[in-house]
Amino acid sequence: MSDNFCKISIGTAQFGMDYGISNNNGKVSKAEAHNILRYASEVGIQSIDTAKNYGDSEKIIGDYIKSNTKFNWKISTKIANADQTLVDCLESSSKNLSSTPNILLAHNHILYKSNNFQSQIINLRKSFPKVKIGVSVYTEEDINSVLKSRHLPEVIQLPINILDTTLLLNGIISELKEKNIEVHARSIFLQGLFFLKRESIKKKFSDAYPVIQELQHLTKEYNITISELSLIWVNSISEIKKIIIGIDHVDQLKNNIKTLGKKIESDLLEKVLEIKYNNKDILNPQNW
Repeated sequence: MSDNFCKISIGTAQFGMDYGISNNNGKVSKAEAHNILRYASEVGIQSIDTAKNYGDSEKIIGDYIKSNTKFNWKISTKIANADQTLVDCLESSSKNLSSTPNILLAHNHILYKSNNFQSQIINLRKSFPKVKIGVSVYTEEDINSVLKSRHLPEVIQLPINILDTTLLLNGIISELKEKNIEVHARSIFLQGLFFLKRESIKKKFSDAYPVIQELQHLTKEYNITISELSLIWVNSISEIKKIIIGIDHVDQLKNNIKTLGKKIESDLLEKVLEIKYNNKDILNPQNW
């Protein structure tokens, strides 16, 4: 696999439901989902990110894996509640996926910190010693809260993109790496906002419109888009182990791979990183 895109993990929310602000096609067909996984395996991408509450995403992935057993996928899945034991959750996901996930994540910091979740971590590690346990977070406050847990996570999935650089610039990501916590990046396109037309951004995200305009003006000078710049920049961060990219068409994956072959000028990156934007209502898609 090329070093340029060895970090890519296929985000599969669109496999099981209508997901993403820039997704105009709705849920991905099973055939197209399998095309995406087939192409990913052909180019050596090994990682898939899914969740039990992404509709039938796990089952669609499992149907593909069941008929293509030679490729060794690395799968992370998330749970949104503790209605079942962690062992039962993992066994259920393993059945759906036709493969045991390598990583089990709590879908938020509240679930991860709950006494119920924390008390079951030891049992899960006994039953599945090779499975890493972690959490998906949204904010620095979430991370600080999780780091006070009885059992530290082995993996943290967090948002980062060229407009939302705080967790890197304030040293949080480096701190996680120093604690041997694997860092997975998501929302690198700000949940699809970077793909919207200017009119849509101005209408739906008026507060962010001026800064997006500024970014577009800069990137246009260097013949690159904001989304391309964000992907290349996040991929360059050595502390990040995986980059989750939601894919709803195989051509989208091909374009992302092509993007990672591009070079960006250091002065462009310097100019972009000088732009500061801190409106959490926009940067945190939970608030949309």
